Amino acid sequence: MSTETLGTVEYNEDNLLTLKDAAHIRHRPGMYIGNTDIEGMHHLVWEIVYNSVDEALAGHCKNIHALVHVDGSITITDDGRGIPVGVKADTGKSTLEEALTIAGSSGKFNNDAYKTSAGLHGMGAKAMNALSEWCEAKVWRDGHEYRMDFEKGYATSPLRDEGLAPKGQTGTTITFKPDPEKFGDLAFDFERLATRFQQISFLNKGLRLVLTDERDGRSEAFHSEKGIAEYVEVLNRGETPEHPPIYINKQIDGVTVEVCLQYTRGETKLEMCFTNNAYNKDGGTHLSGFRGGLTRSIGIYGKKENHFKDLEIRGDDYREGLTAVINISHPQPKFESQTKVKLTSPEVEGQVSSVLYEVLSDYLEKNPKEAKKICEKVKLTAEARIAAKKARDAVKDRKNALSGGGLPGKLYDCTSRDRESS
Repeated sequence: MSTETLGTVEYNEDNLLTLKDAAHIRHRPGMYIGNTDIEGMHHLVWEIVYNSVDEALAGHCKNIHALVHVDGSITITDDGRGIPVGVKADTGKSTLEEALTIAGSSGKFNNDAYKTSAGLHGMGAKAMNALSEWCEAKVWRDGHEYRMDFEKGYATSPLRDEGLAPKGQTGTTITFKPDPEKFGDLAFDFERLATRFQQISFLNKGLRLVLTDERDGRSEAFHSEKGIAEYVEVLNRGETPEHPPIYINKQIDGVTVEVCLQYTRGETKLEMCFTNNAYNKDGGTHLSGFRGGLTRSIGIYGKKENHFKDLEIRGDDYREGLTAVINISHPQPKFESQTKVKLTSPEVEGQVSSVLYEVLSDYLEKNPKEAKKICEKVKLTAEARIAAKKARDAVKDRKNALSGGGLPGKLYDCTSRDRESS
């Protein structure tokens, strides 16, 4: 076989490339935002919004505003403390520039400024900047307004002091336009943005988020005082609930476990999982812990009160008609990837399971009327599953009996197109 058919003739030091910061992000965007389709493009927004929400969790932000522009760009503004702008002694660059260009640069590694955070790796804002055609950062801090411009992940202007800020104003504004080289002609979707903003408002009581779209003039505000209990009620609109929402909030080993659940008479099950405000669409250890605690608490109570008798109950039987929101606050969570779609922190499973079992068991004991409804729901689901299996087995047995080669010919299934013989 000739060397031409093998591709590269030689493999040496010239074949090794070192890509850093924006260059690496642009070369392998999937590592940072999952993909370059509509979901990946919106992930750029989430990364900046998460930074603003982290300011809210730290007690320094009450309002977040997102404005979609006609040219396809988007502006996200908060009233937090503002990204620091001082010059770093070791690099000679402003903190703002490092925060938006240097991979691994973050104010969230030592937990001094942020006790919990969705931003863990120092990559989110850098990914947004690197995958944007252009970006403008504006900061109100220390009584001044600062600005800086970027293109495709690199600074194109020095940090500029624009003079005095409006009295008492602090915060950060990030405006960026996703790069068409990476995302083609994709456009921001108002409904997708609105859905996520609504989730964030439920997860953060008292935080106000506003979404405005210049393209058609639509605007929507999101604010919740009841938190995830209200979220569960919203998710169950149109369904008949079996009981009021059951709300659980307890801290264990530095991790806050917040759960709200409600059974309805429907068959749909919905489990929404979040860690430090990041939506974990693939669940993770908090979801498995929730399921374990749910099964154990209801199972033990149901058997003790003789609701299940000799019925065989399976895991899925406990979740039919269930709507649950599982929200975890963790100082050092571990995720499957930068996109945070799945929580992998092993200790969380036991923590959530323990909290849920303890609090839900207590609820069932103190609320026998609601407990009976929940157990009846589980029982009916199990009975329906068993009956369906028996029906399927009966059909299979009949088919096997009628088509088996060992039966006499007169017992074979017969078909005929002759009306008289039929």
